[in-house]
Amino acid sequence: MTPMQQVEHDLLAGRASLMTPHTAREWRLAAWAHYTAVPGSALHQECAGDFADAWARFLRLQSRFAELMAAWAAAGIDATVFKGAAVAYLAYPHPALRYFNDIDVYVEPVDAARALMALPTGWLIKPNLFFDAPHGPINLRSPCNELEIDLHRSLFRPSHVTSSRHKAVTGQLLESRRMVQVSSLEFRSLAPADLVLIGLAVNRGYGQDRWRPKAHDYLDILYLQQRLGLSSCEILARARQLGLRRTWLAYSHTCEPQMEVLQLGRSRWPYLWNDLVVARERSELPFYVSRLRRLPAAMRDVIVVMPTLLALLSRAYGVHSGAELQAVADPPLPARRSGFFPVRGVNWGLRLLAPLVARLRISRDMFRSIATHRLLHSQGIPVVWVCGTSDRGKATSGPEEEYAWLELNGFPLAIWPGDARRRVYAERLRIVLPAVDSLDREG
Repeated sequence: MTPMQQVEHDLLAGRASLMTPHTAREWRLAAWAHYTAVPGSALHQECAGDFADAWARFLRLQSRFAELMAAWAAAGIDATVFKGAAVAYLAYPHPALRYFNDIDVYVEPVDAARALMALPTGWLIKPNLFFDAPHGPINLRSPCNELEIDLHRSLFRPSHVTSSRHKAVTGQLLESRRMVQVSSLEFRSLAPADLVLIGLAVNRGYGQDRWRPKAHDYLDILYLQQRLGLSSCEILARARQLGLRRTWLAYSHTCEPQMEVLQLGRSRWPYLWNDLVVARERSELPFYVSRLRRLPAAMRDVIVVMPTLLALLSRAYGVHSGAELQAVADPPLPARRSGFFPVRGVNWGLRLLAPLVARLRISRDMFRSIATHRLLHSQGIPVVWVCGTSDRGKATSGPEEEYAWLELNGFPLAIWPGDARRRVYAERLRIVLPAVDSLDREG
């Protein structure tokens, strides 16, 4: 069995048995493996330290989170937790079993500025170009970087904030919230069915995951069903009420504990049909129409960048890191030209080369950053490529995450983390000889 098959088997069984300690750590399931494995088994014993570390980490995060919630409550900020952390508190038999990188919190757009002003002493706002969209999430960091908060001004993707229908849905979601109280921590959470629909189905289907569930998604729904009595019929009924029926049905084809359905890590291509089926619910038909209109112009850029992308691909198969590829890469580069959108060419080119890029040992976004860096330099734009590794992997006993970004005159042009959740939003950086136009971002 492959590690993924081991994880799928154990999740469907509701107990860790086949996965190895290494696999459990890689999938951030080590605490759950210790908790559910047969007492006295090798897996139970080897993951005991992971469970203790997860519990200690959870208590540290809870302390910081309680500090933030108290400050916002004192300032009259109405905040709502709506993803993994909320499920950990509401449904898991032990909250430390649910690992989360950050805590996702929603506030009304009109309250966002006051929420930032009311941050406790030592809290920081992390600058990130991805979050510069008017309605995108804002990344907050506690002192010593112990806790990350994604402050959302929309429960849907930023591109959906202009949809009056989704604004109405948001009102329905907020009306059904419930209060969670644990020790000194008190916060509002979405209702159980809404946590499934918004935190999982909408998040996975409308975002970069392209309908691919994660291991904890299955456990989230499983424990919400087992411990809070939530049924699939109730989720479907709520989805109909919110106008998200097709979204839930599309997601449930890959993750539905009551039907014992779980498909991890499948290719995104079979799920493109889901995007078309739920296009009306996503309110993105105008977006797809505009993309089709840009296709001819984008293909001209792809033709220019394709020799560079193919040459980089041939050199990338034997490397293990972005820094290593950057050191050995010497691809052919196009001559300087007017009317050329290099970032758009890279983005569309990587869509065409997706099956080949998926075989690389480095992430797609790391490869994208290197290709974009070389192509912008070829057009006379002095961008700087910056690469490093985060310490998040150490905190989870998993591998370190490599990330990179580009800077122009000290300003971060784009950020590519190793988990591929973000993309370039500067597709319209157009080359004009002899000068370069100002940056025009496209969300």
